[in-house]
This record gives sequence, structure tokens and C-alpha cells, in this order.
Amino acid sequence: MTYQGKEVFNTETAGEPAQLTIGQKHAHPAGIERLLNTTKVGEKAQVTLSAEYAYGAEGKPEWGIPANASGVVIEVDLLNGVQLTDLIFEKPGQIMKQVLVQGDGYDRPTDFTTNTIEVKKKKKF
Repeated sequence: MTYQGKEVFNTETAGEPAQLTIGQKHAHPAGIERLLNTTKVGEKAQVTLSAEYAYGAEGKPEWGIPANASGVVIEVDLLNGVQLTDLIFEKPGQIMKQVLVQGDGYDRPTDFTTNTIEVKKKKKF
């Protein structure tokens, strides 16, 4: 990430890639979500943000980005993306599904179907 030609943040320097969940409030600029929504895994993209989509009225003073700063440039290399699906809309966050291996075909079990499953040790998402 650069501002006025000066690098202000770099995940390579920080030591590990950043993990962001789209649709959740984070300390990252809103423009990153817009960028990620249009970027494919393996793609490298760059976006220049207006103040509204960068750090807004607060700025990011610890990185030298003042309030209402436009021209924040972010380069993203999308390494991977994992989509979680909320299975209970009435109580969000109670059951979250992550597809580990995409199935083939269109058949899904319905009521009164006998299903054979294998249960493995719990993985953290």
C-alpha cells in the first residue's frame, strides 16, 4: 500500500498475508472489499482509492495517511478465497458451512433420505 509514492504497509514486510472477510467491519479501507469482489484467485490487481473508500475522515496517522486523503494505492495478490455459507438466516453465525471439495452432480439429500457420511476431526475455519 502506498500513499504519495511512499510505501506505508506491505504484508511481505509484515511477515504474513492478511486475511480479510468480506462483509465484516475491519480496519481496512472499504475499497479493498470492492477490489476483492472483482478479483479472481491468482490475480494481481491495483486500485487507487478516494478518501471515501480509503481511510476517510479518520485517516491512518500511524502510517502517514492524513484525514480525507485520496490517492491511496493498494496492490493485491489474491492468494485464495474461502466462502462460508450461513445455514440459519434467523440466527446468523450459528451454523457456518465451508465447501472443502466441490461435489459433482445436482442431487442433494431430502427429507426421509438415508445418507452415508464420514465424520472427521473438527477443523478450524
